[in-house]
Amino acid sequence: MTIDERLKEKFKNYSNKALVTRANKVINYNWDDESCELSNRHKLSKGKFDYYLNDNTIIIIKDTK
Repeated sequence: MTIDERLKEKFKNYSNKALVTRANKVINYNWDDESCELSNRHKLSKGKFDYYLNDNTIIIIKDTK
């Protein structure tokens, strides 16, 4: 199983908003898994999901179906 597949499985029950909330609550900003999954979702969404990082806080710009 690849890392991307493992992360997709790990976070399959999280909406984009829930995943961002989880990442923003991680202590010491140690959210490599969450960040990787968010990046993958962004790439696969073809512009329907976008976010940015503002002072160690992830902000959703766009999240449409």
